[in-house]
Amino acid sequence: MAKHAIFGRVSIAASLIVLVSQVNAWEPPIGIPAPPFGIEETHLMYAGQSGYSDAGNGPYTHYVDNSAGCTDSSNDGTPGNPRCTVPTTLAAGSVVEVHGGPYADGRDLQWRMNGTAAQPVFIRGVSATEKPEFFDEKIQLTGQYGIVEFIDGNRADVEWPGPSDHISLRHSHIHDHPGTGAMVDNGAGTFVVIYNNEINNHGVIPSAKDRHGVYSGGNTSDVWIVDNHIHHNSGDAVQFCHGCVGSGNGPANVYIGRNHMHHDEENAIDLKEFRGPVIISENSIHSYVTGPFSGSGEAVRINDEGAQGEIWMLYNEIYDANTAIQPDSSDADVYNIGNIIHDINFRGIGGDADFVINNTIYNVPDAITDGETVNNIVINASGIAIDDEATGCTNNLVDGSSVRANCSNTASGDPRFIFDVNNLLIGIESNSAAIGAGVSDHAVYQLFQSRFGIDIAVDANGEPRPIGTNWSAGAHEVLSGVRPMPPTNLIVE
Repeated sequence: MAKHAIFGRVSIAASLIVLVSQVNAWEPPIGIPAPPFGIEETHLMYAGQSGYSDAGNGPYTHYVDNSAGCTDSSNDGTPGNPRCTVPTTLAAGSVVEVHGGPYADGRDLQWRMNGTAAQPVFIRGVSATEKPEFFDEKIQLTGQYGIVEFIDGNRADVEWPGPSDHISLRHSHIHDHPGTGAMVDNGAGTFVVIYNNEINNHGVIPSAKDRHGVYSGGNTSDVWIVDNHIHHNSGDAVQFCHGCVGSGNGPANVYIGRNHMHHDEENAIDLKEFRGPVIISENSIHSYVTGPFSGSGEAVRINDEGAQGEIWMLYNEIYDANTAIQPDSSDADVYNIGNIIHDINFRGIGGDADFVINNTIYNVPDAITDGETVNNIVINASGIAIDDEATGCTNNLVDGSSVRANCSNTASGDPRFIFDVNNLLIGIESNSAAIGAGVSDHAVYQLFQSRFGIDIAVDANGEPRPIGTNWSAGAHEVLSGVRPMPPTNLIVE
């Protein structure tokens, strides 16, 4: 089957369109709450505040351009008399507009933002097409209520060393660092938003050292990693808490949604210790195979290291990997709901999963190993569709595959998949054998709503379930129209 590269169920080409004017239309991925700060705010929303200037590109309070004739001596900067550098400490309401570059003075850049919810701090390049380059720099973000956007971090890394809260990195490109722990490193931040960035080529592949794209460490919480393109890093796209295993203070309230992750040397997501909950929703994840030095080709690896909370895998598409979701020996409570898993080399959902509900799995040797297994579609599993460690197994549609588990009400027949022009599975036809084959409203849906106040009783297109009387098996109800996806404002390339 032909592979395809998608970004949040939208083609890459469409995702590269800059839609800044529509940023307020952003919607969170299914099951993920919207962050209280960091997505929708723009510097133009605060343009009427005292102290702002307007020189055609503004409003701003500080104008930085190191290309000619600049000075930092008692200077907030203007186009005719710019600052050379971003100030290290910024008062509430500051807007720093950065031109010129590259900025490559070989020192750690410590940006302390003393913003408030009413008067945040902005440090920004001019636009998606005019991003100043910070070359070979370590950028440390501390303080509160700040947004860094439209920067090009070439051989740079961005850190939240703490104390840091309500600080967002967005619309930026962080890339080609020769080697550090992670290029985007949330070491001690809370209410951190990492939104709509490209994060790529950390270290070289193959490499004996793992260099990650995004990391969140001990005592971090309320972290949103959404709408990013993360790829070709010599470790994981996203990793948790390698250095804090056994501490009991792993990340909490982490939301990983609608990212496009691919071709990293280890895993797309590698979760070690975490307090939870972790919600992983609507990501496109592909191209994870055994690396020369590390990694066994698991797209999502939930480790057996340290204390772990609950993790919800919701409506992700995972393909072209050795294993899609691997929670072997994990202490986490792992809920797998509505995922589309296909063209996997060995295993779909591995051992020690707790719930496997309404997933669609096809072209996978061994599809489901463990967990309460209800309302799934499994097609063309060349090995075992549902293994004998699965429990509470009922109302699955299995065709062309063998079932070892003691399952009731197993249906067979053609699910009548509908694919789009990019070979993306987008629904089932009105004569699908999956329609009405499922158990209605499994308890995990009520559990999620009681825990988070969000209704996830929808299909992979966001359509309410059921359509008709009974639920369909698999990730989709009958296709009645695909909801328009919110703009992602992806600004890389």
